[in-house]
Amino acid sequence: MPSKYDIYWQSKIDRIAQLLKEAYKYGKSSELDVSDLQNYGRRNSWYGIVEIYKNGLRKGEMSHIKSLGKIILSNNILRSYGRSEFRIRITKNLKLMVERLDIKSKSTFAQSVKRRDITVLHVEAKNVNTEKTRLVEILREIPWRAWKRIVKEEPEWRSLSPLLNRYGFGPFAVLMIITGLNAYQLKGKAEEVYWPKIYRLLAPSPTPKSPGELYNLLKPFYQKERLNTIKVRRLRHFLNSPLAYRLWNSTPQEVSAKFLEIWRELTKTMGQRPIDKTICFAMKCLGISLLMVGEYDFDFSAIPIPVDSRVRKFTQKTRICLGKTDREIRKAWSEVLSLLRKYIPNITMIHLDSLIWQIAPMGYSQLQKYFENLNIPEVGYKLSTFLQTNPTENLVKYKVRSTIKTKNRDKALILIPCCKRKRVIPVKGSISQPLPNIQPLRDKLLNLIRQTPHLAGKLENKRGILDPNAQITQAIDLYAGNFYRIARNSLYSILAGRYPSVHVLIVSAFYGLVKLDEGLKEYELQMGDTLYNGMKVYQFWRHNQLWKILKDYIIQNNITYVWSLLPDSMPRFPYHQVFNSLWRELRSTRVQCFHVKVPSAGRSTGSGRAKWLVEILRTNPNYLIGKPLPLNRIRGIPEYEFHYTPC
Repeated sequence: MPSKYDIYWQSKIDRIAQLLKEAYKYGKSSELDVSDLQNYGRRNSWYGIVEIYKNGLRKGEMSHIKSLGKIILSNNILRSYGRSEFRIRITKNLKLMVERLDIKSKSTFAQSVKRRDITVLHVEAKNVNTEKTRLVEILREIPWRAWKRIVKEEPEWRSLSPLLNRYGFGPFAVLMIITGLNAYQLKGKAEEVYWPKIYRLLAPSPTPKSPGELYNLLKPFYQKERLNTIKVRRLRHFLNSPLAYRLWNSTPQEVSAKFLEIWRELTKTMGQRPIDKTICFAMKCLGISLLMVGEYDFDFSAIPIPVDSRVRKFTQKTRICLGKTDREIRKAWSEVLSLLRKYIPNITMIHLDSLIWQIAPMGYSQLQKYFENLNIPEVGYKLSTFLQTNPTENLVKYKVRSTIKTKNRDKALILIPCCKRKRVIPVKGSISQPLPNIQPLRDKLLNLIRQTPHLAGKLENKRGILDPNAQITQAIDLYAGNFYRIARNSLYSILAGRYPSVHVLIVSAFYGLVKLDEGLKEYELQMGDTLYNGMKVYQFWRHNQLWKILKDYIIQNNITYVWSLLPDSMPRFPYHQVFNSLWRELRSTRVQCFHVKVPSAGRSTGSGRAKWLVEILRTNPNYLIGKPLPLNRIRGIPEYEFHYTPC
């Protein structure tokens, strides 16, 4: 016999079919007013979500929304849409909307979409893997001690851990599982309205002696929650199950040994799929209870990330997934975790999900502070840059910031210095050829170094430039000083072509002018070093007219703005002075050149310039082509004032 809700939805089936058609074609439908649904019952909230596909339903735990899904399936409306999946939502103000979940990028090749004076580049499917690799390169810098601390910052750990000693492991594990199972559709942020309230309820209450007593303690709390009928039923269902009673009397070692078996049994007990969010999160809570007692030897490898709104939002920010379905998001993060394990073998989805869940809602400054509290501020800066320097955000419907027109005649060249600290690592990508006419100058300087004992005797030179068989490293990866630690991800973005009108060259004491993707050997040489003939290295480059090679590059690439981020201090770092002849010549051309100075930075000038570059690219790359010229005070770097001195 059809229910009252079945009758209601059947009366609107033609309009609902039209919404599904709109969602299939456009991704989202228009709204349908269903305020008359209130005539069929009394509820605190009519909000609900059901996901439908050809063979069944997901979610739809409230009777009125579950009925909607069943009516759609019974009318065979989805047969015209193949394997497409849809999410149907009833809002708090009783509007019904449909969203298609299986939409992917319509093209696997790059397209330019012009909007006013910005260019948006659609991400190629292959770029998703690039973004995963970039993200892993940042996350691998988080030390193991920090990962452990991140898990301890989870609200379930912070709020409920004081109960562990009083409850004992078994009862506490049961508490963690059931609170994880019901941690959905909350009245606000979990860290504010859920976990602390549960602790305040249980802290003064008697210690429960059985799952039944725990049910009596928790029932009043869930009776006041959203979806209270369903949550009380889930509470009773789990705490009355054989699994709950077995876990109540278990040891950490027993739970650890049968962790995956418990996952499968919990799935059957609750009548859900193993990959459902609440099941995965409940297992995460159980895993956290094991970590609390120092038990690490359990297998969490098969359990995917619990996909909630925060995980979806952060996934879109990272650009590691073209699709929007939960399945695609789970797969993307599983691949990220697999890559991370090559560097951090003990990491699990518990650690990764904890980080994502905590930082997903954070803004730029909050993210910085978060990682500063973990004593790894450089990771915060890199991750902020990775997340926010994103001219491809239209793919995931984010507001596009600005990037420079590909067809704009104005182009910018940024000159950055090499650094003393280097790292030799295998080449990750292709190697570009050196600039024209520069190799003979490098060979000439190498001969001078061989004849200079104090330079030829340096270990870095012996195992690098003086060894014909030495390993080469891409320039962008070779340098490991403060400038590169801060700006590397922005440089990767430039190298990947995300800022088509921005060029970067490295000024190196040994190599002269270097492209970001050029292959280099290790070396140790400074502009102020003296060669055997009494000439300083910077004088060598001036005498051999390195500036003319740079001039040719500017002409050939139609550069109209040059930004020198080079140091200019005597006697060791006169990098900017190497090109004095060029600066004089450019004054009579349309090319504008500026030397970026940070007077208040002292020894942190290099870091200040790196932050300047990152912020300019993040906020408005058009500053680099004078539209307009950047301000002396950059919003994201309040500690410094920048001066732009004409070269």
